[in-house]
Amino acid sequence: MHLTELEAVNLIRGAVGKAPVSTLQTENPDVRAAQSRLKNTALELQANSWWFNTELSVSLAPDASGDIIYPSSALEVRPQDPFAYLTIRGGKLYNPNTQSFTFTEAVVVDMLMVLDFNDLPYVAANYTMYAAARKFLSDFDGDPQRISELARDEQGAYIALKTAEQRNRRVNVLHQAGPLRLMGRLQPRYTGNRILFT
Repeated sequence: MHLTELEAVNLIRGAVGKAPVSTLQTENPDVRAAQSRLKNTALELQANSWWFNTELSVSLAPDASGDIIYPSSALEVRPQDPFAYLTIRGGKLYNPNTQSFTFTEAVVVDMLMVLDFNDLPYVAANYTMYAAARKFLSDFDGDPQRISELARDEQGAYIALKTAEQRNRRVNVLHQAGPLRLMGRLQPRYTGNRILFT
């Protein structure tokens, strides 16, 4: 099942008593405001690492000038080297330790990406939609009872999202460092948010 941006915008507008629209290609200020709230809420969600917006072990190579240009849809880069510290400045990777944009070799990183609403998995899109609707209604000083109802829908959607996160991350207490050491046979090697066994 897939949730579209149009469906989300219509639910958000419906929270303030507006009729649904058949297209987002409009200059209607209510539609634009609902889209903006939806986009901001999706961005807030994806500022954290989820299974659907985290790309692991991405090799970023410098260009001829030694610059590493990061994808415009990346929110954050996390070097896999535990001693490296990198950040994003001016569309390029920057090393605060050396105060330099110049790199001599590729850097392996995990990246947090921003996905369009239409590319979000259903549980993430559903949570974003209800969270945006509650905030949109609050922006207009809406009915407190209706805000409370949307908050309950939002909470239920968030629980479903966290459940999907645990399922997709394959969270298992036996994969933690302590139990692995006790078992003695497997040595964990950490790669981003996953553990590989060697």
